[in-house]
Amino acid sequence: MSRNRQHPARALVALALLAACRKNAVVETRTITLHAPAACPVPDDAYAYLYASGDFEPTPDAPAHQGIAVRSRGAELADLP
Repeated sequence: MSRNRQHPARALVALALLAACRKNAVVETRTITLHAPAACPVPDDAYAYLYASGDFEPTPDAPAHQGIAVRSRGAELADLP
């Protein structure tokens, strides 16, 4: 693809990104709950590896998975979309 054809594509992507960033963007807080049978209590040193899924494409900067110690109640999962 020639350089002249790439420029309009880059401009279109930049416009789309600018349209997506708004001052009044809605941020949803979601709770992730770990369920375990009462007969099998979760040990204090348990570790969870969480994978996000949805209508998005993971990137190297936002890989859509994160590991966390189960005892970290209320921790923010910043790597998940």
